[in-house]
Amino acid sequence: MDLTPIHPKVTPIYQTSVFKFASLAELEAYYTTPGRGGRYGYSRSEHPNSDELVAEVARLEGAAGGGVATGAGLAGLLAAVLAVCQAGDHILCPAELYGGSVVLLSKELARLGIDTSYVPLAELYDIKKHRRPNTKLVLAEVLSNPLLVMLDGPRLAQACHEEGVLLLIDSSFTSPILTRPLDWGADMVWHSATKYLAGHSDVTAGVVVARDPDIGQRLRRLATNLGLMLAPLDSWLAVRGLKTLRLRMRQHSENALAVAQFLTQHSAVAQVFYPGLPTH
Repeated sequence: MDLTPIHPKVTPIYQTSVFKFASLAELEAYYTTPGRGGRYGYSRSEHPNSDELVAEVARLEGAAGGGVATGAGLAGLLAAVLAVCQAGDHILCPAELYGGSVVLLSKELARLGIDTSYVPLAELYDIKKHRRPNTKLVLAEVLSNPLLVMLDGPRLAQACHEEGVLLLIDSSFTSPILTRPLDWGADMVWHSATKYLAGHSDVTAGVVVARDPDIGQRLRRLATNLGLMLAPLDSWLAVRGLKTLRLRMRQHSENALAVAQFLTQHSAVAQVFYPGLPTH
């Protein structure tokens, strides 16, 4: 069926595993043209829905290097780490890091020869003191999960640059509506799109975008080779969520502050962890 004359306002769901080529010349161009020449062949490697999601997140983050959408948030972390690290490299993280990230780094990636160490966030800014000769990457969250310890992003980015170490920021809790880590000088931004980006609790996904196009290409290659690519329907649902992201983040923030202020006055609550409170 030829759908060329049809121009939908919303991108269709390309629920297909493979794409057809009109000629052998087109097939040859797919395999010989850098970037596939804008063509699609196999959804494990690329498909329009994933490309739309990545392009929109990259636009929101100001990421010129592009990136990749993955089947879960932790798959995005895996792609980000393997895009810049190999056996023998070291990663430095805050001790307050999300537990799921710690398990991936310290159990699974350790088996691949990538070592990770942790220091309290307050000490992490002294990269020169805590780095090793083989330190390749620093990973930190804008707001730690779950206690919401706040990161001084520009300070950490400057410290990483001074030591020649790459910086990956987990911005899942803030989204590009509240923070844009690449503006600080971070090299990659990673989201568990399962949370605020998609926003409707019906998608499990990750997105990583990069400043450097070379890193962006490596992210795509890893997603293809490791089978990390987000499926068409999930990509489409995440794009749908992005359309209301700005409005939702405003309301999320208002609601969270109201709940936090209420809980601070409750006799049964000993402590409230929320960045909008003066006691945080």
